[in-house]
Amino acid sequence: MGRAYEKLHKPTTILIEDSGVGTALLAELQNCGLPVIAAKVEHNKETRMSIQSGKFASGQVFFPQQAPWLDELEAELFAFPGSRHDDQVDSISQALSFEIRRPLWDDKSIEGLNRLVTGLAMDQYFGWLAGRPW
Repeated sequence: MGRAYEKLHKPTTILIEDSGVGTALLAELQNCGLPVIAAKVEHNKETRMSIQSGKFASGQVFFPQQAPWLDELEAELFAFPGSRHDDQVDSISQALSFEIRRPLWDDKSIEGLNRLVTGLAMDQYFGWLAGRPW
């Protein structure tokens, strides 16, 4: 089970809530060789999502424009906390609260950003000059 999932999705981190059934699941998934991390829960689901809501409001959370699961996810998010189902909302709040401890920028991504910024600057400069009536 673990290897097929890993080949398809290539997860670098899988968060599992370290309480109840999740505690037993942690050990099982670790035995499968998956990159599992125990997520310690603090507060209740509503408080956890409230803490993360600023990331939604500031545009830091992105979803695809189209996906077969998107309507169901949006319905759950917009109905929260008054909905019967809230597992996806809870998972999202925990993922958003997870502290990424590895560097987000490596040499390749910095080089790509540099090319992008240089290209934008050149386009802005030459685009501005090209539009001038000399």
